[in-house]
Amino acid sequence: MSEEYVVNNCAPTLAGIKTGSLFSCRCQRKEALDFVKDLNTLFIDKGLLILPLKIDKELTLFYVYRPEKLKNDLSDPKAVSILKETGYKNLKPEYLISTLAKKLKDKNAFPHEIGLFLGYPPDDVKEFMRDKENCTLTGYWKVYKNVEKAKRTFSQFDKCFRIYKTKFKEGFSLKRLTVNTDNNY
Repeated sequence: MSEEYVVNNCAPTLAGIKTGSLFSCRCQRKEALDFVKDLNTLFIDKGLLILPLKIDKELTLFYVYRPEKLKNDLSDPKAVSILKETGYKNLKPEYLISTLAKKLKDKNAFPHEIGLFLGYPPDDVKEFMRDKENCTLTGYWKVYKNVEKAKRTFSQFDKCFRIYKTKFKEGFSLKRLTVNTDNNY
């Protein structure tokens, strides 16, 4: 695992323009937990966290997210409705993440509400859960509503990835590339 892997998979989240990102990587449990500890030390004053959502024998699914953005996203009435419909009882973000992690361990189903944890629009998440085929646009997620706004967002993400990958190759550190979105600093 390397910081470059985080940059290549999480640039919009690092930049503060996306709530969360997921990436998986082959590593043993101890290596994954050490990686999380090191990155959380780096991220602590940037308003960002990383968690291992699922650890299998050799593959770990990591979740990099901005807790304040997540709290805001998941308080949207449409998001709350989806979460309740999909079995989330307590709506505190920590509980929601814990429940999502438990659902990810279930081999029989995939929690498609995961899009809410990544900052996808609740309308699109709900439509995807209902109809996975008939979207209007495919990009970072499947879009069913507000296509023009999604196109602008996809373009912004693309630009962010290009810039972050270039800057990292030029020697910018992960810490330097991670934007502080916490208003307390």
